Amino acid sequence: MAGIPDACTLPLQPTLSELERQRQVHEKIIAETQTVTKQYLIDYAAGLGWTITIEETNLSDQAFILGVVVMGVNPLGGVNSYANIKITITDGPADTTLLKCIFDRIKPAHVTIQWIE
Repeated sequence: MAGIPDACTLPLQPTLSELERQRQVHEKIIAETQTVTKQYLIDYAAGLGWTITIEETNLSDQAFILGVVVMGVNPLGGVNSYANIKITITDGPADTTLLKCIFDRIKPAHVTIQWIE
């Protein structure tokens, strides 16, 4: 039903307790209905054992509108992109594979993450 284990959590399955597996299901259901905000990502990482900071970069005051923005004048995904974030991992487990996998899965499709460790 919840699609667990998934590609991110499959390597951990043999070591998880029943309570931890229940938490995974709960988190996955919440993640599918939650609006992903800066604070949500910080709290999510903390729940997994990492301390992170997030910096939103290259913010644009306006979204791109088809027919108004012209390719070559305001390049999509270029310098004026509003969907770039830098995530700095300040504390937590050395192996960040799980965190990166989960964040890549729950982030909005238009967001690009730059990881700083």
